[in-house]
Amino acid sequence: LTDHCQTYTQDIWHGHIPPGSCMIVTFPDDVASTGNPWDAYALAISPTMRAPDDDSWHQDLVYNTMWLLLVQLERWNKASDAENRLKIQMVLMTGLGTGTGGIGV
Repeated sequence: LTDHCQTYTQDIWHGHIPPGSCMIVTFPDDVASTGNPWDAYALAISPTMRAPDDDSWHQDLVYNTMWLLLVQLERWNKASDAENRLKIQMVLMTGLGTGTGGIGV
């Protein structure tokens, strides 16, 4: 999955997706198939930092990242019928900017 996402990032963003952005990547067939405990078929890549660092001084970055995640989900779902893909109806995620980022939950 990591190689798949890195290849996708390389193709779309030339290897670097800027903090505060978001892109949705569909899983390769071997990951999205049966046995996937969450029945997930896509992953949102939503970085809040370029490298692990304290981002507590820049909490707007987390707000902007979350906003762009919601925008990408809306775009995905609006285009899902025309592109013959499943709509995203549930999101499983970790905290944005928590941990190394220093932003409280």
